[in-house]
Amino acid sequence: MPANKLDYLLERIEHLYENEDLRRARKELARAKKLFPGDLTLREWEAVFLADDERFEEALKILDGVLGAEIDRPFAARERAIVLMELGRFPGAHEQL
Repeated sequence: MPANKLDYLLERIEHLYENEDLRRARKELARAKKLFPGDLTLREWEAVFLADDERFEEALKILDGVLGAEIDRPFAARERAIVLMELGRFPGAHEQL
C-alpha cells in the first residue's frame, strides 16, 4: 500500500481506469475529491472523465485551471492538447504539444 491515502486513491483510480472499471473509478475519484479537494492530480482525472463523456469544454476549463496553478504538468498539457484536438482547435493543440 502507498505511503499515504492520496497516493493510494490515485493508484486505485488509475488501476480501475486501466481495467475499464469506469463506474468504480469515478466513485473513487468522487471520494478522493471530498478528502483532497484541491489536489491537481485529482482535477486532471476529473478532466479525463469529462473528456471521456465528450464534455470537452468542461474538461478544458479544468485543465486550464490546473496548468494555471502549475504550468509544468506534462499529463495536464497532453490531455489539454487532446481535448483541443477533439474540439477541432488544431493550432492550439499543436501549440500545446
